[in-house]
Amino acid sequence: MNCVKTTIIVPIIDSLPAYLSLFLEQLSHQKHVDALLLCNFNINIETPDNVELITIDFHNLQDLIQYLGKQKQNYLLEYDYWTIGSIQHLYGHITRFLNKLHTPNTEMIVLNDDDENLMFFKSSKKVIEQVLIQHNSKTLNLVEAEILEKNLKKTFYFNKGKIIDYHNRMNYPFINIEKLLKHRNIVHYDQDWKKIPSIFYLDTTGFYTENEFREYAQVRIHKEIKEIGYMCKEYFINLFQKNRKEIA
Repeated sequence: MNCVKTTIIVPIIDSLPAYLSLFLEQLSHQKHVDALLLCNFNINIETPDNVELITIDFHNLQDLIQYLGKQKQNYLLEYDYWTIGSIQHLYGHITRFLNKLHTPNTEMIVLNDDDENLMFFKSSKKVIEQVLIQHNSKTLNLVEAEILEKNLKKTFYFNKGKIIDYHNRMNYPFINIEKLLKHRNIVHYDQDWKKIPSIFYLDTTGFYTENEFREYAQVRIHKEIKEIGYMCKEYFINLFQKNRKEIA
């Protein structure tokens, strides 16, 4: 069976997230999936072979769409599907889902989460014109799938690019890592994406290697205590700075 080839356009505005290495590590395993990172500031990072980084001047989604419509139509036509993704997502085996939903007449595929979705557009001149130039996707031939189940207590198992719910063994095309970690100060993994193991686990308390996960209960408590300590430290630093300003 021929696998559909897709590209993910990912805008990066003003700063890099702390979990960039996890983001790149996941992309490095994706077959038939490329990513184009569009950044509005200069950075020098090494990326996987299927990831390209370009610096452009843009400030919002409207600027991005205008750039794609004027400068990147030929690039998009090299693929079967394209999407505008998010730096907040970790991507799993997207091709598996697209292959199941794709038909010759499909012009748009939507993978739904409980409160967000990922929209893939067919790489044809007609669809690109409608989406990027006319800003109208309402008439496209749409296939929609409810992929993700709502579950606030998730533990995810990552295996060479796959994202699997550890408890119900369900595969995910993507997860929102910021939503999972709730903006907590969790950095328990290597900042070099090439040094991150191909098998690891994530839950609301952070990152676990295979060895750590074998002693999950004990390690989780240590991570929780460490996070509480960090929050207390931040609180007292802010309180001290506030008092100094009031005294001055």
